[in-house]
Amino acid sequence: MSAGTSRAGSRFGKYELVALLGRGGMGEVYEARDTEKDRTVALKILSEQYTQDAEFRQRFTREAHAAAKVEDPHVIPIHDWGEIDGNLYIDMRLVKGDDLHAILTRGPMAPERSVNVIGQVAGALDAAHAAGLIHRDVKPANIVLTADDFAYLLDFGIAEGAGESHLTQTGMTVGSFAYIAPERLSGEEATAAVDIYALACVLHETLTGARPFGDGTAQQQLTAHLTKPPPRPSLVNPAVPAAMDAVIARGMAKEPGDRYSTAAGLARAAADALRAPVEEAPSPTRQAGTGDWFNALHTPGPDDPPVSSGAPVGYGPTHSTGPRPQQPPQPTPPPSGPVPYPPQQSGPSGYQTGPTPYYAPPMSSAGPAYPPPAAPPVMAQPTGGNNKPWLIPVLIAVAVIAVVLGGIGIVVGMSDNGSDTATAPTTSRGRSTETGSYASPTSSVPTRPAALPPGVHGADSLGNSCDAGFSHGSSTEFGSRAVRGTDGTSCTFARNILDAYWAAGTPDSGRRTLSVPGAVLCKPASQRCNGSNFVVECFKLSTDDWITCEGGTLARVYIY
Repeated sequence: MSAGTSRAGSRFGKYELVALLGRGGMGEVYEARDTEKDRTVALKILSEQYTQDAEFRQRFTREAHAAAKVEDPHVIPIHDWGEIDGNLYIDMRLVKGDDLHAILTRGPMAPERSVNVIGQVAGALDAAHAAGLIHRDVKPANIVLTADDFAYLLDFGIAEGAGESHLTQTGMTVGSFAYIAPERLSGEEATAAVDIYALACVLHETLTGARPFGDGTAQQQLTAHLTKPPPRPSLVNPAVPAAMDAVIARGMAKEPGDRYSTAAGLARAAADALRAPVEEAPSPTRQAGTGDWFNALHTPGPDDPPVSSGAPVGYGPTHSTGPRPQQPPQPTPPPSGPVPYPPQQSGPSGYQTGPTPYYAPPMSSAGPAYPPPAAPPVMAQPTGGNNKPWLIPVLIAVAVIAVVLGGIGIVVGMSDNGSDTATAPTTSRGRSTETGSYASPTSSVPTRPAALPPGVHGADSLGNSCDAGFSHGSSTEFGSRAVRGTDGTSCTFARNILDAYWAAGTPDSGRRTLSVPGAVLCKPASQRCNGSNFVVECFKLSTDDWITCEGGTLARVYIY
């Protein structure tokens, strides 16, 4: 059967194949009905062209054994596995939800939601590690969230038993390069530390919407993991507390021994970072369905090993004990308020309507819509004498990477979601606005007002302060600034209204109707909505020297 042909509508042993859910490097996943047990399942079938390949059969069979050995609610249960008509298969519980990669294409998560998801995945990883298994492919595409934010860790297809012999070069490259630990490039035995490194990379992506080292080519990604210091998420998204930078730095330490000893240790440190004193730190609404997990993170756990003085990153989870490493140039945050980002939605993940049933590897993905970093890589300077084989001069590292990529290029081409190939960004993960009726081109443009509007001061309902208001670019003309007009108006909404107003055209006295994203989703039952956005009316009264914009629940913004 060709790679583009679906078996949906046919029969596979006792299973009726209902719909194709996804394809990966190893095979296909179908929604299927088990006619003997009369239940709907997710059925993974090894691709025909790989059925006779001993290495692929080994990895496929190991997935069934690996996942079946892990007892954790955040791992998909295995019903059965075996071989039918020369094809290996795994029968799993069908879970409906969206993969984390698809969710992050809409923008970063609120920090508390991010930490909640990472904590659940950490539990699954620690359970796998306790069973003697290393996942080796932790990435957003292998994490699925249900409608109530219950997380599942998927695809133990390249999981490795502790002490097992390594697969060939092909097996080593199945994992996505954006999340690969440096020591894996030397061929050393994989330990739990590689999963903790990858989980820290995923944590960074959920907080910022961007992969730790951008979306460059495979060679650029591998070079960055070898040579660049961990990124600082608080510089990308000001809604992230600065204390989180140290968590990422330790989780992505070059030396495996300098990372957290458990995945739960990483998650616990991330949760503590959210509660560290920080200016203008948001306090997002806790997600439904998370139970007591978030508070449980604050229960003292086993002490993690301290960061050694010779590590490229010389500071622990919440504070620095030595000089901070040199950091690559990062985007400069705006002068006031957090970066407003699109609200999270629960739409389809891209290949069918409604929530996506899983267990399924993703069909395809274009990667995060962020361009690669413009600045050249910054070398991490090793200071100790215990360097690992992968901490080598950059010229040798790049040469080794080039050789490795030359040998596995065909494998990269068949990766499960194409994320190892650089793609030109076509959309932005920044704010999105839609404009309604445009103002008449004949409307008069008022002069700069002599009086300031009656803005409010103090923190908004999310704990953010934006007393200085917002400005549009460097303009000082009328309509270039905005302030909150009511206590119930969030800083995020005020910022977005100003941007949406300018997107509709140059400021004037005409009336405008805007569609604006807020800090929360719009509720049609009680508010005027355009999808998840709020409908906002902007107008200028003859007695005012400013423009008033109103929408949502008693929200008001003055533009002047």
